[in-house]
Amino acid sequence: MTTAPSIQKLSDSIDRLGQLEPPTDLRDFLAKGVAEDEGNDRRGRRRYALVAKVVAIPVSKQLLPIDKPFVAFSRNISAGGIAILHIRPVRSDYLFLEIHVPNHDPARTVVKVLRSRRVGRFFEIAGAFTADAANPDIAE
Repeated sequence: MTTAPSIQKLSDSIDRLGQLEPPTDLRDFLAKGVAEDEGNDRRGRRRYALVAKVVAIPVSKQLLPIDKPFVAFSRNISAGGIAILHIRPVRSDYLFLEIHVPNHDPARTVVKVLRSRRVGRFFEIAGAFTADAANPDIAE
């Protein structure tokens, strides 16, 4: 994924020293395996299980931070989007994501939040990758 200047600024704004790890109980929840709801799949593309640490920043359509960064875990990914799990729902329409897959450089992207639903004690946040991370509004 290309790193646009505003995406790089968002990535640089993350407090790496103060960044907390996702809650242990969230990690345990994912380790036990989360049953997929195959009957309610809204994606047009095949999804793949992916459990990775994700740093997320709620942003505006103009890619300006509107809330504090948080750490979550990815649940699955497809060519069109990603689902992450967090302890709270999100209230923003867009999220900047930095996805940390072991032995790879972090992937940075922006997603348009499609839904935030309760899954057990946590929330699944589903987002569609924007067509152009520098201009997420063109994906609509």
